[in-house]
Amino acid sequence: MNTGNAREVEVMTGEIVLAGQPLKTLSSWMSDAEPDPSLPFGFLYATSYGGHDRATWQGFYEQAIERWLTSGRRRSDHTRRTYRVALMQWREFTLTQLGIMHLWQVQPGHVQQWIGHLTQRGMSKRTIGARLAACSSFYEYCIGLTSMKVGREVSLFVDAYGNHRPNPFTASIIARPKIEQFSDASQVPPEAYRWIITDLAERNKERPCSENLRNNALMLTFGFNGWRNEEVLTMTWGKVSENSQHEGEYTYRWTGMARDGAEERRPLPALTVNAIIAYLKFEGRWNPGGPGHIGDDEYIWQPLRTAGCANFANVDGLAANRHITQSTANGILQSLLRRYYIHVARKAGMDLAASREWATKKAAQYSIHSLRHMFAWELYEASGHNIHMVSTKLGHKSIATTQIYLQHLKEPVDDHSDLLARQLGLTF
Repeated sequence: MNTGNAREVEVMTGEIVLAGQPLKTLSSWMSDAEPDPSLPFGFLYATSYGGHDRATWQGFYEQAIERWLTSGRRRSDHTRRTYRVALMQWREFTLTQLGIMHLWQVQPGHVQQWIGHLTQRGMSKRTIGARLAACSSFYEYCIGLTSMKVGREVSLFVDAYGNHRPNPFTASIIARPKIEQFSDASQVPPEAYRWIITDLAERNKERPCSENLRNNALMLTFGFNGWRNEEVLTMTWGKVSENSQHEGEYTYRWTGMARDGAEERRPLPALTVNAIIAYLKFEGRWNPGGPGHIGDDEYIWQPLRTAGCANFANVDGLAANRHITQSTANGILQSLLRRYYIHVARKAGMDLAASREWATKKAAQYSIHSLRHMFAWELYEASGHNIHMVSTKLGHKSIATTQIYLQHLKEPVDDHSDLLARQLGLTF
């Protein structure tokens, strides 16, 4: 890389010296329109010179983004999409709201401004926290990318002197939204889940269809395993196998970010496997030993159709083997819950229009992750409060995490009003 007037930088007694002359500190030149052209990396923050070198550095950043998205724990498509969106929103904000052209030119104060911007837009604290964590991860990655430039080792995130800059997302001035772990946990009511499973079974018995068979298998898999969203949605058939030690039982080999990439064998209830097979048979993807049988690498939960994609320019390029998204899974659960709440409202005498409106609002309170919460609490109760079993099934690395998890799922109980009534001599 050509740095123009690049010269060695010497640090003496805390003062930056170039060619024997003391120079301004980073904080002082950042407030100026242009850094001194004699600085070895001044071109990174200039506008009137060093355009070619700046463009080259921008290319380094574009490459870093793609490498970062496929490194570490960002293996799944969903995680990569989430991280990419976070960084894209950060870039858009710095460019359109702050006029900052390049990601390395930002300061901690800009991060704080972004937090305020996202808050004003009504974004939840949890979502803001996730955006900040993703972008912070990117800057840590860039700081760790080093190479030899102008006779010294520098990282991809440096100041005009070539000194490594600290992560702007971890600065002390950043007031991150305070989020209490699992504070927004909500579980699907067990009575609603029972009704949904029973209703789907009746519908499939009377007139089976792909949608109902898939939804039944999907609800059973989520409800009886307690796995994370990504763990269920990315299931492939080749990882399902019969249990060699227990006839009639099955296991699933999970490999993913939940266990840092290590493979683990998990029990897979026979009732969920049977439901999955029924769904695959109806879809024409079940023919053991014959043509059309589902492949080992094929996703189990595939979109039923491409309706709604007609306006996509690349609709013909959609992969045949792709799994449904989390938003689709959320929509499936909310649709089933809406049907349940309409049933409840109609049974209570509410008219159809009012029932539909109320049911829509109720169903919107839950996401597919709410089934994991239901699983945790119901297993905790059914097992006689065996927290070790619950922790293992949830894949938590610490019992403390499970304790916090369950604490937020527990509903408050009125254990005082009867005592007070008797004390006061009142009868209600």
